[in-house]
Amino acid sequence: MNKIKYLFILFLTTFILVELFAFATSKLNLLYYASTPEIYRSVKEDYEIRTEKELWGAWKTKNTTSYLKRSCFNVKYETNNFGARDKNFTIKKTNKRAIILGDSFLEGWGVDYKNMLQTKLEDNLNFEFYNFGSAGDFGPLQYYLIYKNLAKKFEYDELFIFLSPTNDFTDNNYQKWKNIKSDFAPGSERYRPYYLKIDDEKYTYFYPENAVKRKYFLSASGGLLNEIKNFLRKYFWSYNAYVSVKHYLLAKDINKNLDKKFKLSEYSGYHDPDIEEQKALVYFIRKIINESNAKKKYLILIPKLSEIERIKNENNKLDIFWYNSLKNLTKNDQIFFIDLMKYSKNLKNPEKLYIWCDGHLSNFGNEFFANKISDFYKSKKQVVSINE
Repeated sequence: MNKIKYLFILFLTTFILVELFAFATSKLNLLYYASTPEIYRSVKEDYEIRTEKELWGAWKTKNTTSYLKRSCFNVKYETNNFGARDKNFTIKKTNKRAIILGDSFLEGWGVDYKNMLQTKLEDNLNFEFYNFGSAGDFGPLQYYLIYKNLAKKFEYDELFIFLSPTNDFTDNNYQKWKNIKSDFAPGSERYRPYYLKIDDEKYTYFYPENAVKRKYFLSASGGLLNEIKNFLRKYFWSYNAYVSVKHYLLAKDINKNLDKKFKLSEYSGYHDPDIEEQKALVYFIRKIINESNAKKKYLILIPKLSEIERIKNENNKLDIFWYNSLKNLTKNDQIFFIDLMKYSKNLKNPEKLYIWCDGHLSNFGNEFFANKISDFYKSKKQVVSINE
């Protein structure tokens, strides 16, 4: 009996110490994940508005307000009547309108709405952009599906497709994700599409057999362990320490399951994607372009800091299938190509473009790139690449 009592006291003491540690480090923004337990707040946090139940996978709940908090930022997120991080949408247009497709860079991860790339473009160009960008490992196949099933329903004049080479090749490659354990979908696989090769010219897509649609990313169902996770998330600060450790282990897990050249610290989408990833990306970008009746279509590349450093260090002409294929689309005079690497690699301090604790675009980065895109838009150029 004394032994049981001793173990109980030891467990309780340890838990209290962990809870105090998690509380202090969360308040000081020292943990990667620093959420306030649901019981102690009246506002939603980011993970509570993110869903994975649409045909394109990751999206957000309609008409909600939440906060995205990490160790170096705390920003307000408001979604509109269609679930986008944008003003409310109407099908009919009254003035010039462009549609944006992209990932978390375009969703404005880590910055306030007024500092988003989209918002800066609207200020510069004086027409509205409807933003269908989304976080949540959102790749070109998903750009196509959200365009086909949602974005193309709206009247618009121009189309802007933003690509992030650092992850757009791997986001929809099931071989890179199937062995990765994720807290996004505990107990099952995430409900998101992956490309599937039909032949050398065509691709389709599929969803994993045990994928489960979720009302929010971290929702867990079934089994005692998942119920404990839900309970901890709702009542205890310790859940932050748990998720932060899991995030660290997930990064290691990704590295473990990728080939040596695909280590997160070394990988460059400009140089390293395999040929099937390249062909799949080009295929789905072409499908978007072919199905769009936009007067002008823009392909815009956003590099990450590690890719900028590698381009600067190697200083070679880029000769790779995907880059050449996208650039060659500009033989159609309605299609424009701009690689923002052209401007990034000449900066003395390119790290200023990115949020220091996270890697997404900073306020400066969004404004810098918006200005370069706006200048390109107003010019008579059709191509800006690092090879010119």
